[in-house]
Amino acid sequence: MKYFLAVDPGFDGAFVLMDEKGKCEFFEMPVEETKKAKGGKKREFIWDEILEILVNAPDGTTVLLERASAFNMGATGAFNYGRGFAMLEIAIKLADLPVIHVEPAKWSKWAHAGIDSNLKAKAKSLIALQRLYPKLYKTVPRSPVAQNIHEGIVDAILIAGYGWSR
Repeated sequence: MKYFLAVDPGFDGAFVLMDEKGKCEFFEMPVEETKKAKGGKKREFIWDEILEILVNAPDGTTVLLERASAFNMGATGAFNYGRGFAMLEIAIKLADLPVIHVEPAKWSKWAHAGIDSNLKAKAKSLIALQRLYPKLYKTVPRSPVAQNIHEGIVDAILIAGYGWSR
């Protein structure tokens, strides 16, 4: 059997393992809060858990890694995103999995086809998920941060769906 492991990178991202029948397993991005040297908190990826997700992927898995740009990010945000993205690429390489980089414009064009273009991207993605995967929509967990549907998982499901549509 073939699988896609779609990755929405970032602290609020996710991994979604989807088989060819549309069955999914969700993993929120493993993240922990740590204290800064001068007080305050920062978030860090939990690399052992990320590598564990990748290493335990079933045979026949291809990773679909979203390659977003640093557009509209400040310098610190762009640097942190790039650092995290590079570390994800290294973890995928260590897990010896094939990887396909997917730009948000490509998967969202497929997923958002026919949806009102005046809506924001996240709203379009929720509509797309309801339309394309109505059973999955009901099972997507809530984000621990905002208590709304986990946007990282929504995007990762749509990225995986895009992979199967190609």
